[in-house]
Order: sequence, then structure tokens, then C-alpha cells
Amino acid sequence: MKGKKSNEVVERRSCPRIDRSDPVKFSEVNLFDELDLSEENERPVDGHLLNISAGGVLLESDFPFELECLLKMEMFIPDWVKYDFTRLDPDYTFPCEPLVVVGKVVRKESSEPLKWNLGVSFVAIDEKHRKAVNRLVGAELRAH
Repeated sequence: MKGKKSNEVVERRSCPRIDRSDPVKFSEVNLFDELDLSEENERPVDGHLLNISAGGVLLESDFPFELECLLKMEMFIPDWVKYDFTRLDPDYTFPCEPLVVVGKVVRKESSEPLKWNLGVSFVAIDEKHRKAVNRLVGAELRAH
């Protein structure tokens, strides 16, 4: 069995991703508190997406969240809802409601002074929302 050459890049991602620059609000979730996804008692941080897949996101933050911490994220992706086929009412308009998920910080890199790129893997996402994100990614990949 031949080994890989040292200069080969190994792709560890299981889901295709697309570049995005949509706004995100996120805050740390404390497992010792009751999991409450309402907006009460939060100190959200504003950031923006760099890319997204059905399995997670890369986002830019002004706050250096620690590896392994859990984040509640509200992603404001225009029209993501139109890929949620459970809402196929012909009269339904697609408001820009946030996609809300909980993810774990799996990567952290400084991108510039006082800015961090955070790789976040989804750990709590409604399965129909995951499918909607996957459809959104697929549609944008086909369009390019």
C-alpha cells in the first residue's frame, strides 16, 4: 500500500461549501444553564459568514471564542427558507428569517488584528433546515 505524498492536500470536509458574506449573530451556550434559544440574557456578537455547508460554517468574529465552545448562531441568509420544501405554499413569501443553529467551534485562526476566523460544526440543527442549506449550496454550485 502506497502512502500519500507529503504535499497532497487531504480534504476532511464531508459536505460541499460555498462562499457567503451574510451577517451572523452568535453567543456562547452554557451547558450548565437550561438551553434557552430565546434572546433573553444573551450578549450576542456580530460577525459574518465566510462560507457555509450543510455541516457547518466558517465565520469571522471580533471575539476569540475558545475551541470546543458551543455557539447559538442566527444566520441572516436571504431566501434560505425557499429551499425548505416543507413550506411549499404557493402564496408563501420568503421573509428573511434567521437560520438558527447551535454549533461547536472546531477551528480558530487569527485573520487580522482583533479578528478571528472560526470554523463551527453544526451540532443542533433541524434536519429539514440542514437539507435546505444543502439545497442552497447545491443550487449556488450549479449556478457557477
